[in-house]
Amino acid sequence: MVKLATAREARLYGPALAVRRWEYINAGAYMFGTLLLAAGLAALCASEGGVGPRDVGLAVAVVAAVNAHDLGAHLAGVDCRMGLARFDPQLGLVELLAPALHIAGCALAIVGLVLQLFSKGDRLERRAADALLAGAVLWILG
Repeated sequence: MVKLATAREARLYGPALAVRRWEYINAGAYMFGTLLLAAGLAALCASEGGVGPRDVGLAVAVVAAVNAHDLGAHLAGVDCRMGLARFDPQLGLVELLAPALHIAGCALAIVGLVLQLFSKGDRLERRAADALLAGAVLWILG
C-alpha cells in the first residue's frame, strides 16, 4: 500500500497534496493489519488459546476494510482519475482488481476461520481448510 501511494504520487494519478495524507493513512492502516496478522499467526503457531484466532480475524477484517475503502474511493473517483485506465492498463489492474481480489480473499479467510473455530473434527474442518486456502490464493493473485 505504501508503494502504491508513492506510485500514485509519482505518476500523478490522483489530485495534488490534499489527498496524499489519506493515502498514507490508508497505507498505515494496512500495515497495522498486516502486523496484527503476523502476530495472530505467531500466536496460532504457539497454541496460545483463543488469542490467535481472534487476532487473525481482527487483522483480516482490518485488511478487508482498508481494501474496501480503497476500492470504493477509486470507483467513486475520489482519489484516482479512472479515465486514465484506458491509457495505462496497469492502473485498472492495480486500482480495481487487486483490492477486489483482496476483499474476496479476506471474506474467504474469515469464513474459513469461523468454520475452523466451530468444527469439532467433522467435515467442517475440510471446508475450513479449503476456504483458507482459497483466501490465500486470492491474496496472492491480488
